[in-house]
Amino acid sequence: MKQILVISHSEDGTSKLLMKRLDEIGETYSLLDLSLFPKECYGTIGYSSELSFLFEQRTGAFNQDNVKSVWWRRPMGKFKKEAQDSLSQYIRMESDMFVRSLFYLLPSDVKWVSDPDSTRIANSKPLQLKVAQDCGLRIPKTVISNDPLSVSIFIRNNHGMSMIMKPVGTCLYRANEKEGGNRTIYTRVIDEETILKVVEQVKVCPVIFQEAILNKVDLRSTIVGDEVFTVSITHERDLGAGDDNLDWRNHKLERIYKPYELPVDVQRKLIKVVQGLGLRFGVADLCITEAGEYCFFEVNPQGQWGPSELVAGLPISTALAKFLAS
Repeated sequence: MKQILVISHSEDGTSKLLMKRLDEIGETYSLLDLSLFPKECYGTIGYSSELSFLFEQRTGAFNQDNVKSVWWRRPMGKFKKEAQDSLSQYIRMESDMFVRSLFYLLPSDVKWVSDPDSTRIANSKPLQLKVAQDCGLRIPKTVISNDPLSVSIFIRNNHGMSMIMKPVGTCLYRANEKEGGNRTIYTRVIDEETILKVVEQVKVCPVIFQEAILNKVDLRSTIVGDEVFTVSITHERDLGAGDDNLDWRNHKLERIYKPYELPVDVQRKLIKVVQGLGLRFGVADLCITEAGEYCFFEVNPQGQWGPSELVAGLPISTALAKFLAS
């Protein structure tokens, strides 16, 4: 019997939701934490008359013949401190290459949600903005650069426009204990004069400078195949995030999630964005502007949708389970 692979770790809440739904519809699945390889699981690839391979750990196993679909949720497992010594880093790289090779060897009819290489490419925010614009969605005025002159020109050409600054890649800054540990970089409104005074600092690291959409309603849309599930996100109380905070993810905000009916044409555009990025699943952040326009910010190929289901009641895990099973 063919099975569904859930690539994540045992403490991932959304994986638990999905597996509960898979149980309800009678689907066979295995939860695989790839970060446990090679210490707590085994893998073998063999070539004789034909290819064969096997990957085993305590929570499940798979081979070249028994996989129906794969939910590529958290391939790195639960966050762990990276080993500092060279040998451990080398072993980690070799192990990652071996495990990824196993997935490359799966038959072409296996359904990926979503393909690992497509997921990696789709994490590019500059690419996401281009695809969204090509699909007819409004995006904020943006410059992405490490050139002080280009940044200065963008700021001066848009004098008086509220502006934010955010990372090109991840918002998680991973630091050691001496540096104060890991931090999250939240989106905040910036003061243009302050930025212009220190603009030379962008030389050391590219940054996104972007039009800030004020007095907005935040929306989060989860796209599963050709279905779109959307919530509005508002804040009842500010518990210390600050007046310059524009990031609903800030844990110092008391968030309210409610189901939201997105216009059909906007839903279709979001589906086109996800498909245009080579994905079958994505979690998109957008907003409604003061003028009533829908403005796209970004899409996360492995994004968080737990509150959209657990708080707002949207049946995302059911849709995802049926999609993986089909």
